[in-house]
Amino acid sequence: MAAALDTSRGNWYPSARCSQCEAEELPWTEVSGRGTLFTYTEVTRALFKEYRSKAPYLTGLVALDEDPRVRLATLFVDCEASELSLDMPVEVTFRKLSFPDVEGEILAPMWRIAAD
Repeated sequence: MAAALDTSRGNWYPSARCSQCEAEELPWTEVSGRGTLFTYTEVTRALFKEYRSKAPYLTGLVALDEDPRVRLATLFVDCEASELSLDMPVEVTFRKLSFPDVEGEILAPMWRIAAD
């Protein structure tokens, strides 16, 4: 997994300039794919029609281990809402993601409760 990180702070979402120092050169840095659960919710009634067939689903924010100020919006898989708790360790997993009425699929990063 990669994210735009510099030596002082991660920058997410990728942009033309660093959000802290205005630098224009932002290297992509490999990250561990581990983090902590910052917040989550169970969506039972999807706002966007593309997600309606997926409801109920779990979504939230993960704070990366490399820089907890960087929080990635994600889907949680392989768990129930009752198993999640704030600040618990989580890890990335890649799953196929597709939507009704949208051609094709992508391999998307999602998160699950850390194995160890």
